[in-house]
Amino acid sequence: MSIELDTQRLNVFVAHTRTQRIYANKTGIPWKKQIRKEIKVINKIISQENVAVIMGRLTFEDIGRPLENKQTIVVSNKMTKREGVKIFSTFEDALTFCRQHNYTVVIFGGCAIYQAAMAHPCKFFVTLIDDMDYKGEKIFPENQVKLTCVDENVRDLMENPEHNGEKFMENGVGYNFYVGFN
Repeated sequence: MSIELDTQRLNVFVAHTRTQRIYANKTGIPWKKQIRKEIKVINKIISQENVAVIMGRLTFEDIGRPLENKQTIVVSNKMTKREGVKIFSTFEDALTFCRQHNYTVVIFGGCAIYQAAMAHPCKFFVTLIDDMDYKGEKIFPENQVKLTCVDENVRDLMENPEHNGEKFMENGVGYNFYVGFN
């Protein structure tokens, strides 16, 4: 299965724990400092031209800056003007803007953004993280998406990948890359 962005669908990116589907907690992404190669792979996948990344305010604050060479879009009623960022009060307004400008749309979350996106045709890029002892209250919505492991396709995008035959390993944390459609 291809790991290229789909120009006709929304491209939903999420990394969450395998069983509880935790993707964040109050302080951000629990494994952010342990797994660095995963985000580098995501950046390579979304590196094509004419990409807009839609996210919520808290996701943007966790990232901390507009994304380089991307149209960064934040859906928020609370956020004020920021250089390099388009702000919309609704997901549908953000999506309309993207379609008017023929952007390939990437979704980065949070929960309300994921839920709104899943009402549309989507290609899902999911990194499943070993559960370990991660805690969090931000849970990826349940869905019926059938995921296919694409570790072999991703391996070429990684610097010095460590794969034990079952999953990638980094700083003691195991994870796999998957793609699927709704």
